Amino acid sequence: MTSTRMFEVIIAGSNGQLPIAYPNSNGLDALKVMRALSTQGFRSTAETTALGITERLGLADMEAIYADQLDSALDDVQCLVERITQDIARLRDITIDPMNIVFGDNPAFEIRPASDGNLFNVLNKERGNVSVHYIHEGVKCDVFAQDSLEPIDTVSVQTTELVKLMESKIIT
Repeated sequence: MTSTRMFEVIIAGSNGQLPIAYPNSNGLDALKVMRALSTQGFRSTAETTALGITERLGLADMEAIYADQLDSALDDVQCLVERITQDIARLRDITIDPMNIVFGDNPAFEIRPASDGNLFNVLNKERGNVSVHYIHEGVKCDVFAQDSLEPIDTVSVQTTELVKLMESKIIT
Protein backbone atom coordinates (compact mmCIF):
# COMPACT_ATOMS: atom_id res chain seq x y z
CA MET A 1 0.00 0.00 0.00
CA THR A 2 1.27 3.45 -0.89
CA SER A 3 2.24 5.78 1.92
CA THR A 4 -0.19 8.57 2.70
CA ARG A 5 2.70 11.05 2.67
CA MET A 6 2.83 12.44 -0.83
CA PHE A 7 5.67 13.82 -2.89
CA GLU A 8 4.74 16.46 -5.41
CA VAL A 9 6.69 16.69 -8.65
CA ILE A 10 6.09 19.36 -11.23
CA ILE A 11 7.22 18.15 -14.63
CA ALA A 12 8.58 20.99 -16.72
CA GLY A 13 10.72 21.53 -19.80
CA SER A 14 10.22 20.81 -23.46
CA ASN A 15 11.54 18.79 -26.38
CA GLY A 16 12.29 15.68 -24.32
CA GLN A 17 14.40 17.42 -21.70
CA LEU A 18 14.71 15.78 -18.30
CA PRO A 19 11.95 16.74 -15.88
CA ILE A 20 12.53 19.34 -13.21
CA ALA A 21 11.39 18.20 -9.79
CA TYR A 22 10.37 20.48 -6.96
CA PRO A 23 10.14 18.51 -3.72
CA ASN A 24 7.97 19.37 -0.78
CA SER A 25 9.39 19.16 2.73
CA ASN A 26 9.43 15.36 3.11
CA GLY A 27 13.21 15.16 2.73
CA LEU A 28 13.68 13.59 -0.70
CA ASP A 29 16.27 15.28 -2.86
CA ALA A 30 14.98 16.89 -6.07
CA LEU A 31 17.91 15.60 -8.12
CA LYS A 32 17.28 12.00 -6.97
CA VAL A 33 13.62 12.34 -7.87
CA MET A 34 14.49 13.81 -11.26
CA ARG A 35 16.85 10.92 -12.05
CA ALA A 36 14.34 8.32 -10.88
CA LEU A 37 11.52 9.83 -12.91
CA SER A 38 13.61 10.12 -16.05
CA THR A 39 14.45 6.40 -15.92
CA GLN A 40 10.78 5.51 -15.48
CA GLY A 41 9.78 7.19 -18.74
CA PHE A 42 8.52 10.49 -17.35
CA ARG A 43 9.38 13.01 -20.04
CA SER A 44 8.09 16.51 -20.28
CA THR A 45 6.75 18.01 -23.46
CA ALA A 46 5.71 21.48 -24.46
CA GLU A 47 2.08 20.35 -24.09
CA THR A 48 2.42 19.12 -20.50
CA THR A 49 4.40 22.23 -19.60
CA ALA A 50 1.71 24.47 -21.04
CA LEU A 51 -0.99 22.60 -19.12
CA GLY A 52 1.04 22.75 -15.88
CA ILE A 53 0.40 19.08 -15.15
CA THR A 54 1.34 17.94 -11.66
CA GLU A 55 2.02 14.26 -11.02
CA ARG A 56 1.46 12.94 -7.52
CA LEU A 57 3.38 9.89 -6.46
CA GLY A 58 3.36 8.21 -3.07
CA LEU A 59 6.54 8.43 -1.01
CA ALA A 60 6.82 4.62 -1.03
CA ASP A 61 6.69 4.68 -4.84
CA MET A 62 9.52 7.21 -4.99
CA GLU A 63 11.61 5.27 -2.45
CA ALA A 64 11.13 2.05 -4.46
CA ILE A 65 12.18 3.76 -7.69
CA TYR A 66 15.25 5.25 -6.03
CA ALA A 67 16.18 1.94 -4.31
CA ASP A 68 16.10 0.16 -7.69
CA GLN A 69 18.34 2.86 -9.17
CA LEU A 70 20.78 2.59 -6.25
CA ASP A 71 20.95 -1.22 -6.55
CA SER A 72 21.62 -0.89 -10.27
CA ALA A 73 24.37 1.69 -9.68
CA LEU A 74 26.03 -0.55 -7.06
CA ASP A 75 25.94 -3.48 -9.49
CA ASP A 76 27.53 -1.27 -12.17
CA VAL A 77 30.29 -0.22 -9.75
CA GLN A 78 31.03 -3.82 -8.76
CA CYS A 79 31.21 -4.89 -12.42
CA LEU A 80 33.54 -1.98 -13.17
CA VAL A 81 35.85 -2.87 -10.26
CA GLU A 82 35.99 -6.50 -11.40
CA ARG A 83 36.79 -5.46 -14.98
CA ILE A 84 39.53 -3.04 -13.86
CA THR A 85 41.04 -5.75 -11.64
CA GLN A 86 41.12 -8.19 -14.56
CA ASP A 87 42.55 -5.54 -16.90
CA ILE A 88 45.35 -4.65 -14.46
CA ALA A 89 46.24 -8.33 -14.02
CA ARG A 90 46.34 -8.74 -17.81
CA LEU A 91 48.46 -5.59 -18.20
CA ARG A 92 50.92 -6.89 -15.59
CA ASP A 93 51.15 -10.19 -17.50
CA ILE A 94 51.90 -8.62 -20.90
CA THR A 95 53.89 -5.48 -20.11
CA ILE A 96 57.67 -5.43 -20.16
CA ASP A 97 58.14 -1.90 -18.83
CA PRO A 98 56.27 -0.16 -16.01
CA MET A 99 53.12 1.72 -17.10
CA ASN A 100 51.41 4.61 -15.31
CA ILE A 101 47.70 5.02 -14.69
CA VAL A 102 47.13 8.72 -14.01
CA PHE A 103 44.42 9.99 -11.65
CA GLY A 104 43.34 13.56 -12.26
CA ASP A 105 46.10 16.08 -12.84
CA ASN A 106 48.91 14.51 -10.87
CA PRO A 107 48.94 11.27 -8.87
CA ALA A 108 49.49 8.00 -10.71
CA PHE A 109 49.80 4.31 -9.94
CA GLU A 110 52.70 2.58 -11.59
CA ILE A 111 51.70 -0.81 -12.96
CA ARG A 112 54.76 -3.05 -13.04
CA PRO A 113 55.28 -6.36 -14.85
CA ALA A 114 54.10 -9.40 -12.89
CA SER A 115 57.70 -10.62 -12.86
CA ASP A 116 58.52 -7.70 -10.51
CA GLY A 117 56.44 -9.36 -7.79
CA ASN A 118 54.25 -7.38 -5.41
CA LEU A 119 55.89 -3.98 -5.82
CA PHE A 120 53.53 -1.02 -6.07
CA ASN A 121 54.45 2.61 -6.65
CA VAL A 122 52.36 5.72 -6.22
CA LEU A 123 53.82 8.64 -8.13
CA ASN A 124 53.26 12.36 -7.64
CA LYS A 125 55.11 14.89 -9.80
CA GLU A 126 55.07 17.54 -7.09
CA ARG A 127 55.38 15.56 -3.86
CA GLY A 128 57.58 12.58 -4.61
CA ASN A 129 56.85 8.88 -4.77
CA VAL A 130 55.94 6.04 -2.43
CA SER A 131 57.00 2.46 -3.05
CA VAL A 132 55.26 -0.43 -1.28
CA HIS A 133 56.88 -3.83 -1.62
CA TYR A 134 55.20 -6.90 -0.18
CA ILE A 135 57.84 -9.55 0.40
CA HIS A 136 57.92 -12.88 2.24
CA GLU A 137 59.41 -11.21 5.33
CA GLY A 138 56.70 -8.52 5.50
CA VAL A 139 56.15 -5.15 3.89
CA LYS A 140 58.61 -2.37 3.09
CA CYS A 141 57.57 1.21 2.29
CA ASP A 142 60.01 3.73 0.83
CA VAL A 143 59.34 7.44 0.40
CA PHE A 144 61.29 9.20 -2.34
CA ALA A 145 61.74 12.91 -2.98
CA GLN A 146 60.95 13.88 -6.54
CA ASP A 147 63.74 12.84 -8.96
CA SER A 148 65.64 10.97 -6.23
CA LEU A 149 66.82 7.38 -6.51
CA GLU A 150 67.46 7.02 -2.78
CA PRO A 151 64.57 6.95 -0.29
CA ILE A 152 64.35 9.77 2.24
CA ASP A 153 62.52 7.45 4.64
CA THR A 154 61.83 3.72 4.91
CA VAL A 155 59.40 1.76 7.05
CA SER A 156 59.63 -2.02 7.29
CA VAL A 157 57.19 -4.24 9.16
CA GLN A 158 57.84 -7.94 9.63
CA THR A 159 55.12 -10.45 8.78
CA THR A 160 55.03 -11.66 12.38
CA GLU A 161 54.30 -8.11 13.58
CA LEU A 162 51.55 -7.69 10.98
CA VAL A 163 49.96 -10.97 12.08
CA LYS A 164 50.07 -9.89 15.74
CA LEU A 165 48.41 -6.57 14.87
CA MET A 166 45.70 -8.28 12.86
CA GLU A 167 45.05 -10.85 15.59
CA SER A 168 44.76 -8.14 18.23
CA LYS A 169 42.36 -6.32 15.88
CA ILE A 170 44.42 -3.15 15.99
CA ILE A 171 44.28 -3.14 12.21
CA THR A 172 41.75 -4.80 9.92
